[in-house]
Parts: sequence; C-alpha cells; structure tokens
Amino acid sequence: MITEQIKKEISQILLVTTSCVIAMALVLFLIMGVSMFMFTPRDNGGSDMVEWVHYRMYEQLFANDPFVNEVVDKCIEKGSQTSKVYCVADAVASSTEYVTRHDKKHKSPSDFVNTGGVCRDYAATYCTIFKRLDIECNYIKRSEKGKEHILAYVWADDELCTLNNDYLRCD
Repeated sequence: MITEQIKKEISQILLVTTSCVIAMALVLFLIMGVSMFMFTPRDNGGSDMVEWVHYRMYEQLFANDPFVNEVVDKCIEKGSQTSKVYCVADAVASSTEYVTRHDKKHKSPSDFVNTGGVCRDYAATYCTIFKRLDIECNYIKRSEKGKEHILAYVWADDELCTLNNDYLRCD
C-alpha cells in the first residue's frame, strides 16, 4: 500500500522531471531556431574564405533534389575527382542561367534550373552535388564592384578548382 508520503515524493519527482524535459526542449528549440536564421562564418586566418553554416544546412536540405540526383548519376562513374568536377560544372552550366535580380531566399537546385539564380544558388548547388560525390566543397566570399559574391571551390586530385557562375578554373 502506497502511503501519502510516497505519493507526494513521486509527484515531486514527476514534476521535476517534467520541468527538466520542458526546459531542455525549449533550449533545443531556441538553439535550432537561432542557428537557422543566423550564419556563422569560420574565419580562416583573415582570408576571404568563409564557410557559412546556413549553406551547409541547404546542402543537407537539397541532397535528394531531382536535379542533384540527375547530375550525381551522370558524373559518379567518372574516374578521377577532376573528371567529376568537370562533369558537374558542365551539367550545371548547361542547365542553369544567371539572373541579375537578387531573391532573398535560397532556391532548390531544381528551382534554380527552372527559373535561374544568383551566385549563391550556383555555389550551393555545386557544393550539394559535390557532397554527394564525396568531394569536399567550400565557399569563397569576395567583394566585386562593391557587392558580395559567393563562389564554390573544391580540392580535386591535388588541384584547387574554383567554380563561378560562368567558369571553372583548376590550378
């Protein structure tokens, strides 16, 4: 038989446990909410290369986009990493169009193919595809003509390849 004292102790334990779970859920929600709308650049020794957390989020979000799947299927069998980079660059360049208007939101790769996009759409599409091909891809932020510009870069077979809206350069 459960005494009143035991019932009271069980009630207190349940109350404390429930309060802790709710508090942890709120903290997690706040962390996730803040990180979704905020980008955190990682400074690489003062250079113009930064990695934006929100770009990585889009890479995960768009990993199974139909256009990404199509390009991955086309390029995955290429022998070297450099061959894969050229294959991806060709597939993206032949399927997309640069537009001068600046949308506030990121486009999925398929939306980008259908409606065109800006530098950030190119960079995010490139890095999403390269991630699926197990080629590390990062972002470069530059200022051009007073505006910020985003490019993608990869290391492929000991070459640094830079992918812009309109070119691929490997050194």
